[in-house]
Amino acid sequence: MKFWSEDGLNNYNINTLVEHPHGLKRVKDLLYIELTDKSSIFATVGEDNTIKLWGKRERKEIAATATSTAQKRFIWGPIGEITYKKLNIDTIKFCEELGSDNKDVLVFNAENNLVIWVLINSLTFPNFP
Repeated sequence: MKFWSEDGLNNYNINTLVEHPHGLKRVKDLLYIELTDKSSIFATVGEDNTIKLWGKRERKEIAATATSTAQKRFIWGPIGEITYKKLNIDTIKFCEELGSDNKDVLVFNAENNLVIWVLINSLTFPNFP
């Protein structure tokens, strides 16, 4: 799984590369939500029936050179994992996508069960390298 960044000049570069985000299982669904200017979440569902949450964090500022300006650099990393009764999870949505103001509520389908999952404290990102 590749996370890309844009440099402001419509040039895109690989920001973070995650090999096998769900082990040897395929990613079935993914979604993105921007919580604030500086925090975002990506969620993936794999054939391993696990929802993995990925957080965007400011890593460090790259110093300006004679030909470029200083840039803030971000990196993506795992911040949480959800399974539900070992059931097959098909699709995921954040409630905000469904017309709610709650950005911290995840809705998913697990073998015809509608599951509403509140991400309490999951949005406080740990420090990862």
